[in-house]
Amino acid sequence: MNSTFWTNTIWYILLGILTLIQLVFVMVKAKRRRLTLALYLTTVGITLYFETIILIFFRAYAYYPMIIEKHSDPFNDVLAGNLFSQFSVSTTALLVSILDLKYYWYFIFGCIYGIIEELFIALGIYSHNWYQTWMTVLGFPILIWVVKRCTQRFCKV
Repeated sequence: MNSTFWTNTIWYILLGILTLIQLVFVMVKAKRRRLTLALYLTTVGITLYFETIILIFFRAYAYYPMIIEKHSDPFNDVLAGNLFSQFSVSTTALLVSILDLKYYWYFIFGCIYGIIEELFIALGIYSHNWYQTWMTVLGFPILIWVVKRCTQRFCKV
């Protein structure tokens, strides 16, 4: 095990475990699991598309999960960190949508992700270039709203 496992990698693994727990819970609660899975994959695609643009083209931030130990391009590790983040965000948006939670939960989860982001910054496993945490806090409710509209309109899950 490398020296960065307990300082960097473990936090991304814990985020991944939380994501899996949420996804299992969502699938258990969903009435139409196939459509829910399709909506989840669509949501992941939407978030990855958006986040990849601001990560790669606009260099908004960087992840340091140190998952890929020996690699020729350090950006591969940044992309791995981005995947953990976007799968987590997508799962939580789907969870809020499937449970049909009230609007104030959109902002509560936005604040939770803002706290996680600030924790990752404090731990030195994520950094901002020009991006700021308030953008996550305000952007997350928008993502939930979009996912909820898709759920209501297309899936009726």
